[in-house]
Amino acid sequence: MAVGTSILQKSKLDPDQVQKYDSDKYEEYIIRDFERHRVFVDIDDFMTHVLHVPQNWKELWGRAIRRVKRDAVFSTAHWDYSRRCGTHGVHERTFYKPLVDMGNAILDVSELSTKEPVQPQTPQRYLRNDPKRVLCGVMNGLSPDVVAVHDGFLPHILPEERDKARLKESNLTWAQPLQALEVKPWDSALVDGSCMPRLKRNGKPAITLTMVSHD
Repeated sequence: MAVGTSILQKSKLDPDQVQKYDSDKYEEYIIRDFERHRVFVDIDDFMTHVLHVPQNWKELWGRAIRRVKRDAVFSTAHWDYSRRCGTHGVHERTFYKPLVDMGNAILDVSELSTKEPVQPQTPQRYLRNDPKRVLCGVMNGLSPDVVAVHDGFLPHILPEERDKARLKESNLTWAQPLQALEVKPWDSALVDGSCMPRLKRNGKPAITLTMVSHD
C-alpha cells in the first residue's frame, strides 16, 4: 500500500467501492423538486425538444401508437400502473411489474410494424432487477430497479427469469444494461399539470392538438 514510505498515514479511496450515502436525504431533495420546481411541458415540445423525435412523429407513429393502446397486455399494465399512481402510500416496488410489462408490450407491438421508423433500432427487453446488484465497474454496489438489456443477453439468464421478466440472480454486469431506471413515486404520481406553471412557446401558451385517426 505504501510506496517509498514506512507508514501510510491515510488509505486512498478505492474507486471501485461505492461510498455509502443516506437515501433519505436524496428522497428529501426529490420531494422538494416535486413541490417547487416542476414545469408543465406541452407534449409536442417534450417529444421534439427533449426526446428529439421527428417533427411529424404523430403521422409516422400514429397507427403504431393506436395498436399499442389496443394491445391487451399494454392496456392491462397501464390500468394497473395508473391505479397505483392514484393511491397514496403505495410502495415503489409494486410499480416495477406494470412498468416492465408496458415497456415490453410497446416493444412487441413495435417489432411487428412494417415501417422502419417505428421498429426498435436495438432488439431489447425490460427486466426487473431490484434488489440484485449490478456487478463489476465503478458502480458495482448499485441495484437499479429496472434495466433494459439486448436480446442477445436473454439466453444467458434462467428461463423463469425470461418468462417473468425478473432477474433472480446477480449475474448482470454494467456491460449489459442499455438503460437503467429508478422508480421514485411520490403521493399520487400521475398529475395533469393543472397546478404547475406551463412552459410557453414563442411567448404564448402551448396548445396540445388532438391526434386525428387516419385508419
